[in-house]
Amino acid sequence: MKRPILRYFDKDDETKGGLPFPRYEEWNSKQQQVLYALQHFFHNFVVHHYSYIAYHYGECNEVIRFARFFSDFWESSGKFINESSNFDVIDEKFIEWV
Repeated sequence: MKRPILRYFDKDDETKGGLPFPRYEEWNSKQQQVLYALQHFFHNFVVHHYSYIAYHYGECNEVIRFARFFSDFWESSGKFINESSNFDVIDEKFIEWV
């Protein structure tokens, strides 16, 4: 299952933004809390876009448990995987895990 790439309009000048989520100020408190947790508590949660995960999955109660699981996995064996294409499957792995 692939998520469609969305582009959000900037409310101030209605230009299309480059990221698949709106500006941080427009997020709800749960999404902001998840972003903070991902950035500060899971040092081995090696993904390129914490914001993407926090915005799209911030309402899901399992996202922090998944981050803990993935962080532990990465520390034990995942860090030996050197192909950057492996990062592309994080979205699908989360959906399967939930």
